[in-house]
Amino acid sequence: MQMFLHVAIASVAASIHHLVSGYPIAAGHMMRHYTEAIAMALLCSNEDTGVYQRYIADRKSFPVHKAPETLRRRKVKRALTESIGFDADAWETVLQIAELYDTLSHASALTLGFHMLFTEEGGLVLGSEFDPAKVKEYRSDITRRRTAAQSLAHIIPIVMGVLPKRVQEPGAA
Repeated sequence: MQMFLHVAIASVAASIHHLVSGYPIAAGHMMRHYTEAIAMALLCSNEDTGVYQRYIADRKSFPVHKAPETLRRRKVKRALTESIGFDADAWETVLQIAELYDTLSHASALTLGFHMLFTEEGGLVLGSEFDPAKVKEYRSDITRRRTAAQSLAHIIPIVMGVLPKRVQEPGAA
């Protein structure tokens, strides 16, 4: 669980870095990693979901990409609601936002638009470029990452609180 939480934090940080460096598609991919990592941390936080056991048994082929959808299952929602106060409605909002990042994985109209300058002089982007005509979109993207980071600040203590406590050896300081 701790590694999934670490990956979630690292993914948000990398996403912001990519975004401000002019690579919004890579930034979107990192947010997909964030969503999957958070989902796995939540799923692994309660043994009743069965996810931790299945993941440990077969890490190479476990379908981590399906973890966000797994949180929609009735049994899973119930177990997590009882153990950590999981908010299924809030998770639905996360999944709606994640759909935007899914479109960044394909040569969609959205990704094509990232390679065009919408300023008066226009042009095509090769590499990275700041397009003043996309300030509203940039602001929206940064706001989503801020919200993701704020969610992590809320989720981490809750998930860490359900981890088994390490038993200290007698005489150890």
